[in-house]
Amino acid sequence: MEDTFTLVNGWDPSLTGQTDSDYDRLTSTDFARFGSVYRAWVLNEDGAFTLSPFNQGDAFDAGALFDAPATITTPLRLIDCLSRDASGRAIGPVIESSTDSGVTWSAYPGRAQ
Repeated sequence: MEDTFTLVNGWDPSLTGQTDSDYDRLTSTDFARFGSVYRAWVLNEDGAFTLSPFNQGDAFDAGALFDAPATITTPLRLIDCLSRDASGRAIGPVIESSTDSGVTWSAYPGRAQ
């Protein structure tokens, strides 16, 4: 399935408007608190960002996509990504995840298809 989704900010809006150094991993005195500000964009499909302090509206209902009359099953042909390694070969998508609210990130070890 291919679609375009409107993401919402996934950070506490009260943390915005700080100095640039508060958002920088190297200069922040509390990067664990400020690290996701302006970086964490979410679909809010589980509703975790619906209530205060986020107030990002109702959870996204992904199931409704399959009920839409415009949904058509069509194969999607994927082509090489623009990102290349030093030898010019396409490196493909890189998926990173964080388990500590964005303090550290790790590349997904598997293959994205």
